[in-house]
Amino acid sequence: MLKSILAIMVGVSAGFVTVIAGDYLVHFIQPPPADLKPGDSAAFAAYVDSIPFWVLLLLQMIWLTSAFIGGFAASAVDKPNWRRSSMISGLILLIVSCINMTMIEHPLWMWVVSIFFYSPIAWVAGGLAQKLTTEGEFFQ
Repeated sequence: MLKSILAIMVGVSAGFVTVIAGDYLVHFIQPPPADLKPGDSAAFAAYVDSIPFWVLLLLQMIWLTSAFIGGFAASAVDKPNWRRSSMISGLILLIVSCINMTMIEHPLWMWVVSIFFYSPIAWVAGGLAQKLTTEGEFFQ
C-alpha cells in the first residue's frame, strides 16, 4: 500500500512539474499583463481570452502530456498495481486541472478535452511503462 501511495505521489509530482514548465512556456509566448493581480478572476478571464488558439492548444497538449508523464511515472514505481496507480495519478491531475479551469475561466473545448482524455492517456502511459520496464528497456 505504501508503495502505491508513493507511486501516486511520484506520478502527480511529475505531472505538476510538467504543467508548471508548460505554464512558464505559455507565459513566455503570451505574457500576462503587468498589472494582473492573482485574485482578479475577471482580469484572468480577459487574459485567457486574449491568448491565441494555438497557444491554448499548446497548453492543452502540455496538460495531457502531464497525464502521460504522471501515469508513466506512477506505473514504473508500482508495477504490481500499475493500473490503479496510473489511473489515480491521472484522476488527481484531472481534478487539479478542473479546479484551475474553474478558478480561471477557460474555453469549453479545454474542459471537454481534459475530461475525456486525461484518464485514458494516464492509462496508456501506465501500460507503456509496464511494457518497457518489463522488457528491460527502461529503468535498468
